[in-house]
Amino acid sequence: MLASIGYKQITFCPYFGKEFWNNCLTALNQSNPGLVTGYNLQCYSGGSGNIEYVSAWIQGVQGVMGPEFDAAAFINPGLWCLNGSECSDGMDPATIQGYFHNWAKDGVTGGFIWLYDDLVKCGNDPSDYAGAINNGIGELSGNLNYRT
Repeated sequence: MLASIGYKQITFCPYFGKEFWNNCLTALNQSNPGLVTGYNLQCYSGGSGNIEYVSAWIQGVQGVMGPEFDAAAFINPGLWCLNGSECSDGMDPATIQGYFHNWAKDGVTGGFIWLYDDLVKCGNDPSDYAGAINNGIGELSGNLNYRT
């Protein structure tokens, strides 16, 4: 539907159902090659279980897209910044940096922080979180693509 109204690129934002999303990716890649440009993988709230299984998502995409496809760069894990009524839920930048450092070992090249409103509400500095992702990934790759 999105391709038919002119969209050239879309992303999926799954939090469970790896096989379902990979089947959707396969179908769309057959009808509209390259339309899906990545998975913004939720590793927070309902998708918090994905924290330990990012590599399984990478392997799943690799399996449907083939050995030449960079599945690790296709997966962009997202983590929740400090949040909640007392701003004690979620993760601080140091914790997030550690996760991205580990995921970089699997080839992950980017990610995101959920939720900007919580960054503001809890007095978090967005650049600290952006830096945590980039530093976690950059520690292994030397590739820092700092965006806030």
